[in-house]
Amino acid sequence: MDKLRDLMRLRDEPLAQRPFQQPSELSVERQKLFAQQEARLWELRKARLNASRDFPSTARTYDVVRHKGAWRILYLGKHSQAYSGQQAAVASAVEKAKADKALGRAVRVRLVRVDGRVWPVDLATGAPVDPSGAVATDRDKSA
Repeated sequence: MDKLRDLMRLRDEPLAQRPFQQPSELSVERQKLFAQQEARLWELRKARLNASRDFPSTARTYDVVRHKGAWRILYLGKHSQAYSGQQAAVASAVEKAKADKALGRAVRVRLVRVDGRVWPVDLATGAPVDPSGAVATDRDKSA
């Protein structure tokens, strides 16, 4: 019990104040290197963003594909949720592409048919266009 009282008394006493300690030279050097790396990263990020605005190297692609038994949109390597049909997936992809286009991005929508043929989709009409130039018919869309 006496030990407990002694410990409680020690808590009540003010703690000794330590003088301010300057960081070591090694620590200062590491902070400088980190600041230089951070500044360089920001320069590279700004350059990349400016380059993508000035020179859109590739269009963002929305691919309508048949995946795991359902029509889905493949965008940036990821599949979307399943759509009720091919037309619903194409309509959704066109809507998303138009939103990206409004932001100034180069976009395209493609229909990847189950037979392996790739048909571009006209953003204005939302209809797949046969690579030969003919608009897809209902019979072609079901393929």
